[in-house]
Amino acid sequence: KGDKVVWMLFFFLCVISVVEVFSASSFLTYKGGSYWSPMVKHGGILLLGLFFMIVTLNIKCKYFKVMTPFMLMLSIILLVWVLLAGQATNDASRWVSFFGLQFQPSEIAKGTMVLITAQILSGTQTPNGADKHAFWWILMVCAPMILLIAVENLSTAALISVTIFMMM
Repeated sequence: KGDKVVWMLFFFLCVISVVEVFSASSFLTYKGGSYWSPMVKHGGILLLGLFFMIVTLNIKCKYFKVMTPFMLMLSIILLVWVLLAGQATNDASRWVSFFGLQFQPSEIAKGTMVLITAQILSGTQTPNGADKHAFWWILMVCAPMILLIAVENLSTAALISVTIFMMM
């Protein structure tokens, strides 16, 4: 399933990432004596990511459409939570901890905004392309989340803005 070019690009980037991890950690592993530890850990993370990619690939599109409003609410709640009670990691307060799992709510919001933009564009299609009001619908839904992200992480807000603009 899927586009063969995208899969080839994905696996190519995975191989490059393993080489980069080995290169970046070689000095530290030389001191510690565990040469393969960072590569084995990275390989495990890549396999876990591949598993979740295959699971996501097999989910029918109609379920994404049903999930999107809930993801929107969850994203806004998490983005407000990180503003009020975010944990500082490497001098940045963009992390939250939930049951011992530390993550950035902006990552969930990014996926949600891509889903919302795709649904608005597909729902407003006309024979001449998307309806001219689609831009305003996308702006009304995405702008508040982008502003919440921009408070703590301007670069992520800029990247998601460019991504949404390119989708339009």
